[in-house]
Amino acid sequence: MSPMSIISFLIKNYKYIFIGALFFGFGAYSAWHIQAGKIKKLQAQNLKVQSQLQECVKINKSNQDTISELSAEVEKANKLCTSRIRIREKTIQRLQQIDKLKGGSNEKNTAGLSDSILPELNKLFNNADSGSYQLY
Repeated sequence: MSPMSIISFLIKNYKYIFIGALFFGFGAYSAWHIQAGKIKKLQAQNLKVQSQLQECVKINKSNQDTISELSAEVEKANKLCTSRIRIREKTIQRLQQIDKLKGGSNEKNTAGLSDSILPELNKLFNNADSGSYQLY
């Protein structure tokens, strides 16, 4: 093919070549805008997912704070229960000691009673935090 034949072909078919170039340009322009729309849509989804992720992080932090507060509360309750169990065990031991005492001796004790169990029970209640109670 000589350059003259190429030029003559272009001159004879310039309308068709122009229409083809026009369609090609329109197709490229449309594809460009379609891809830009897809990119914008993906960017919007990305922002939405990021905001949801930040919300989840805030909720998780709140939940972790609540869990740590509840853990501290449970530890406090466990300590309180442990101290109550110790007090209960001491009280039971003291009552068992009082149960071992024999009542009804002929000698008078410091309270002027002939029974040795009542003063021991009085000592138990006198040492209580709630006040001083006397059984005689």
